[in-house]
Amino acid sequence: MEPFLQSILRLVSALRGKRINKFPDAIQWSLFFGIGAIIAYSASSESWGIFWQIVGRLAISALASFVSGWFLGFLFGIPRTSQPTAQLSTANAKSPESPESDDLASDSSFSVNTNLEDISDWLTKIIVGVTLTQIRPIIENVDKLVTFLVEKSSTEGLKSFIFAVLVYFFVVGLVFGYLWARFKVASISQQIEKQTRQLLAVSDEVQHVNQEIKKQSLREEMGAQLQRLVNRQLTLKESPVTPNELQQTLEKVSSAMRTSIASRTIETRKQAWKTGNLSLIERTIPIFEALINASGPDEKFDQTYAELGFALKDKEPHEFDQAKELINKAIEERGKPWTNEMGQYKAFYELNLAQCMIELVDTDKDAIAENLQVAYEAQLLTNKTLEEPANQSVERWLQANKDWLQDNEKKYSLGKLISDDSGKVPSQEDTVTETTEFAATPPIEQEENQ
Repeated sequence: MEPFLQSILRLVSALRGKRINKFPDAIQWSLFFGIGAIIAYSASSESWGIFWQIVGRLAISALASFVSGWFLGFLFGIPRTSQPTAQLSTANAKSPESPESDDLASDSSFSVNTNLEDISDWLTKIIVGVTLTQIRPIIENVDKLVTFLVEKSSTEGLKSFIFAVLVYFFVVGLVFGYLWARFKVASISQQIEKQTRQLLAVSDEVQHVNQEIKKQSLREEMGAQLQRLVNRQLTLKESPVTPNELQQTLEKVSSAMRTSIASRTIETRKQAWKTGNLSLIERTIPIFEALINASGPDEKFDQTYAELGFALKDKEPHEFDQAKELINKAIEERGKPWTNEMGQYKAFYELNLAQCMIELVDTDKDAIAENLQVAYEAQLLTNKTLEEPANQSVERWLQANKDWLQDNEKKYSLGKLISDDSGKVPSQEDTVTETTEFAATPPIEQEENQ
């Protein structure tokens, strides 16, 4: 018997050295103590046959009691989620610049499964309630079970020892199951929740990338459609595009695409003005209007307002009232007063505004002179440019108000552009190397670099 006990002790020592679990040492030692007590009690048997008989009965009783206690402890110790009804959801927000995101957006929602917690809660209440109301029948049934286990056994005190084993291993199993549920299950649940959140984050990122790809593809498709519409609008032989169709397509493309369309339309209007193609100038008006209506809040409007005003002023029949209003809006957006840092192009606003006011027979001489003074300081008004047909109305106004300008020569320098009585024109260095079109417009890219 002694070699057998030594073997058991060596096994226990080996298991203890490996630390097969992470639970408190007291739980492990409680199990080892209970197993040791069963072996020690059985070792007092007279023969190996009786020894194994007692060990078998005690082992079965201990195992059944331990499993029962472990299950009950597990039910008591199942951790609860802090927010059982919380939603782990990922939703794609609608982009303010992308109306098509209505069709692309989708929600992926996951809720925590609390079925095990609910079952644990129900069973715990049932077991506690039944135990409190049926305590006496339970004790009687346990006594019958112990009596059945000790039948045909002559070992003294076996019944009491089996009862002690049942209670002891039940309590140990209860504590073991409770701690296992509290620590191990909680740790596993946290890991699963963490991995789930990571998967949801990855899924959300993949979904976001897919949506961006779809949006980009849609923008490219809209960009190609927009190019076709603009080509059609700027081709006199084809029927014009409806303003709504232009605006809706412009709203669905990127800001860079709108800038590209604006630059192309501006250059077309400029070339049409140089060649006197008034019909083509009129064709640019719906595009400028659609650009203003479709542009985002961060996009600059002053150049688009000005270009639309230029087109309305130059087309036939002229719309000087509306052109004046739009150019005033462009100056307001650009900022007052004009400075050299704004670039020469920005001074075209004042020159065109002055011409509109002259054509409308505006009596505010100071306002007209102030606008012409800006053009003069920007070297857009010179002796050479006044000879151009487009500036004839400006030249007539200067001649008609020659005396008034001479009286205000300290305020305005425009008198230098007026011929004297001998017909000679005072000389002025002309720094403009090309014929200056007062409504001409460089591409947006060049303007932004100035």
